[in-house]
Amino acid sequence: MEQPFDARKVMWDDVDQPTVQRRTVSLITALREAVVGNAPERAPEDPQVEDLRRYIDELTSRGIDGDSLVRYGLFQELMAGILMRTLPYWIPLLRGLGSAAGGSDTGNTTAVDSLSTRTWAGLIGPLISAELTVEVPVDATLETLLPLLNRLADKVYPWVLTAPIDDLLTLRPPTAEELEAVGSTPFPDVTTLKEYRWIGDRFAVTHLDDWTTSSLRREYNWRAGAHSSPCPETLMNDRSVIAEDLNAEMARRLAVGEPTAHIGGHVGLEQALLGRLRSNAIRLLQQNRTREAAALFEFAVNENPHDPELVNNLGFCLIPHDPRKALARLEEAARLGYARWEINLHNRALCKLLLGEYQTSLEMICAQWGQVRGESAMLWRHSSRGLRLQTATTSRDELAHLAHRAAIFLNDNRAIQHWSSLAGIPADPD
Repeated sequence: MEQPFDARKVMWDDVDQPTVQRRTVSLITALREAVVGNAPERAPEDPQVEDLRRYIDELTSRGIDGDSLVRYGLFQELMAGILMRTLPYWIPLLRGLGSAAGGSDTGNTTAVDSLSTRTWAGLIGPLISAELTVEVPVDATLETLLPLLNRLADKVYPWVLTAPIDDLLTLRPPTAEELEAVGSTPFPDVTTLKEYRWIGDRFAVTHLDDWTTSSLRREYNWRAGAHSSPCPETLMNDRSVIAEDLNAEMARRLAVGEPTAHIGGHVGLEQALLGRLRSNAIRLLQQNRTREAAALFEFAVNENPHDPELVNNLGFCLIPHDPRKALARLEEAARLGYARWEINLHNRALCKLLLGEYQTSLEMICAQWGQVRGESAMLWRHSSRGLRLQTATTSRDELAHLAHRAAIFLNDNRAIQHWSSLAGIPADPD
């Protein structure tokens, strides 16, 4: 049976191939992953940057302007990446931080005036500081942040349109003088942006529900012979789009209505920013800055209240500080159909354990154990020393470990022996 299309799988399957032999899907996905990824700024001599340059040149030789694909097709992601690098300034506005003003769970703070001007935060900081002289509600939403985000976008987009391609690939901040010099650059032609966006969506975005509506329309019209191909026709064969899926997604968009573009003019930056919120929150979690991570996810959930992944991730961040509130969010994510049910089960059972409901925690795991297959995930592990965040190779082992902890609290020797064996835990675990 034919496997469903997965752009990232195509990319990884091609990873050892010479550039000239890699599929077009693979090359474009690699460029998109490099831009969307939450890695720190890369140096121009970074081997990955050299690879990306080769991909751009190869795409150009095939008939897709690689420079324009990055600059226009990934315009939203580039803009969102830069705006999110100003996080030390505007994270205090997000719900949950109150007067922390940039503080973290570990007590570390970042003073506005100490940031290097050769970082995006330091470069754009004075503008944000001026905006912060206007009172902004602590319970900040996208609507209350719109003036700030739009002023930032107006400052940044001329650089995205004019910067050397190496600077885009590395997100190297310009000097204040360089940024000022390009300030009068007009906004790009929206048609050009949408044409290159279609290329990016078609070749590098797996699920149609993640495509922009303009890309869906162009794909539909191209298939009907009413729109020209955005690249040589032969390249379009590298990915097959199922007509029934395309029609179904277009019908769904028609039913729910077209989202209004509030940030960044006609192209809109909301979805790209929400994606960046997610990746930045994960980074904060890895730094044990869980309150800040929860604030980011709560902000994202306010804008997308029916997104099961965002709701689940918010619950996950809340576990160490408020397991009861976390449990409510995790249960909500399950009702919304969160796909990674094993991870959700683990997190809900952990909340029950933290709330002292040891028997319920154990019974939840026992009831679903026969269906558990195991998947990798970042999870909280409970021990006698408290909670520790770790990347688990398999959720099956983590569920067994959690059940073992519940059995210990219940002083159920038979269950302790059973689950210690399944989890591979020594006789006297720490």
